[in-house]
Amino acid sequence: MLHKFRDRNPPLTGMVLADAMGLGKSAQAIVTAAELGGRVLVVVPANHVPKWSNEIRQWARGVAPIVASRSTSVLAAVQSFQADPRAWLLISYESAVLSDGRTASWLGRG
Repeated sequence: MLHKFRDRNPPLTGMVLADAMGLGKSAQAIVTAAELGGRVLVVVPANHVPKWSNEIRQWARGVAPIVASRSTSVLAAVQSFQADPRAWLLISYESAVLSDGRTASWLGRG
């Protein structure tokens, strides 16, 4: 899925996939992404979206992530993300998988 997303969004040059919690990866990944600039896609479990939103605001000063969750329009969030070459999109796994076909296709599942 991630490779399809990268291939469909050519400006992307890399990604980070990590799993173990509590080792400071969040802060390191956020600071690195902020330094590199460009679009940033963050996919996390739904219960981590508020925490990640706070972490992004703390570690990437001046960045206000576009948050796509079950309570928001995922498609509208994705469209806003696609329109801004420096946007950060924070989306839950659940929203990415359960969203309509257009969004799922954009993420590489279509």
